[in-house]
Amino acid sequence: MAGIHATFKPFKKSSLQIETRNMEGDAIAVVKEHLDYVISQVREYPKARPHRADGTWYMRTHLLYKGWRTRIFWSNGAIGEIYNEAPYAGYVQGDEQTPLHAAQGWRKLSDYLYRARFHTRCYRFMQQRIRQGR
Repeated sequence: MAGIHATFKPFKKSSLQIETRNMEGDAIAVVKEHLDYVISQVREYPKARPHRADGTWYMRTHLLYKGWRTRIFWSNGAIGEIYNEAPYAGYVQGDEQTPLHAAQGWRKLSDYLYRARFHTRCYRFMQQRIRQGR
C-alpha cells in the first residue's frame, strides 16, 4: 500500500469549465477551500479504543494526521489533488479500508471528498463570480 491519492475536479464536463477559463485564480481558490475543509475533516481521529483481545491499546504515531497534502493546478479547469503518503493510509482511510479501522470509527477520504453538496457549493460560487463579472 502506498498511501492515498484522490483527484477533485468540480468543473469538469460542465458549462462552467468554459466560463471559468478567465477566472483561473477564483476557480483554484474554490478548490483549495474545499480541499482544506476535507483535510480538516479527515484529520479528526476517532476516540482511541483497545483493539486487541488482551485489551491493550495501539500506539498512535500521528503520521497519518501529519501526512495530508494538497496540490491544486489548472488544466482545462481547476483540479485539486489530495494525498497522504503514510504507507498504511489506504488501509485506514482509503478505499482499501480494513473492517478493523471502519469499526473503530475511521471515515474514508471519499466520504468527504466526493459529497455532492461540495460540488454544488463550488459550482454555485463560480456562477456567482461569473455573474459579478470577475
